[in-house]
Formats: sequence, structure tokens, C-alpha cells
Amino acid sequence: MIGTIVSVDSVAGARVEQGATLLSIESMKMEYPVVAPVTGMVERINVSVGDLTEENQVLLVISP
Repeated sequence: MIGTIVSVDSVAGARVEQGATLLSIESMKMEYPVVAPVTGMVERINVSVGDLTEENQVLLVISP
């Protein structure tokens, strides 16, 4: 999705549950949450608030 990161709700090293909101993207004046597809640990976050995103960009990495 092309948009702007409006919030990052997790940190590297944090344990997250499946379905937890990790960050939010604003696109076309709508805000979309990005949720964890699996339970695991956030290995790294590749974006910050205000960053523009591109299609197929890896926003963060979770290891199960």
C-alpha cells in the first residue's frame, strides 16, 4: 500500500500476539492498521512516523 506511516505501536524486541496492531498507514485520507499475522517477536522495524511507503515494501519483520 502506498501511504504515510502515522504511528508505530511496537518496538524491536517486543513480543506480539497475532492480530495486535503494529503500525498505522494513512492512504487517501483513511487510516489503516497493520496487524501481526502471527504471534512472535518483532525483529526489526524498517519505517518511522512520517515515512512514505511503497508497494511491496517490508515494513517490519516478525520471527515466530
